[in-house]
Amino acid sequence: MIKIALDVGKISKSREKAVIFAADYIKEMPVIINHFDKYPLITHEISDYLLFKQCFEIIKQGEHLSKRGLLEIIGLKSSLNLGLPDNLKNEFPELLLKDRPNYVFKDISDPFWLSGFTSGDGSFHIVVKKSNSKAGVLVQFSIHLRIRELEVLKSIANYLKNLYNTYRTEGANMTVLEQGASLLDKTTNTKVNSLVKKISIALEGKSVNL
Repeated sequence: MIKIALDVGKISKSREKAVIFAADYIKEMPVIINHFDKYPLITHEISDYLLFKQCFEIIKQGEHLSKRGLLEIIGLKSSLNLGLPDNLKNEFPELLLKDRPNYVFKDISDPFWLSGFTSGDGSFHIVVKKSNSKAGVLVQFSIHLRIRELEVLKSIANYLKNLYNTYRTEGANMTVLEQGASLLDKTTNTKVNSLVKKISIALEGKSVNL
């Protein structure tokens, strides 16, 4: 649908169970830029987009064919996504690193944005959990983002304020928004609790007698 809507780019296979859409011809870039100028990004990705747009302008003017223009592009890349590898920095000691554009998350103003965002970064799960004293089945909606997007997740939680929301942070760069049902207490329904534990064991690849 993205390719059809934009009428640029191509779709190719990426690993065994993944596909990727990419537009990388210079003549296709105005379509991409016009779209995101008209419908601005509202997460940290807007900073990457603005750097990307500056690079495109340099290339469009033909300045990338000069040493000055090339260094300008590499300098912009230093603040794009994961930045520059050390070997590239060592190769261009005269390089002037560029500052990343300022970004402040404001708010979610459109429910369709949340639906689109979930299409790309959200997941819906049925999770079986067990411990020594408790077991349960959870229905879980989650969105995994880098820690820099914590304010985005807080805003999503606030937007869905009528739901039960919890936060937890995994590692240094992952934030998870979860909504789930409580674990079954073993005094609530012993037979169901026992069955859930057996299902959980089976999901781990072990044989059980139900």
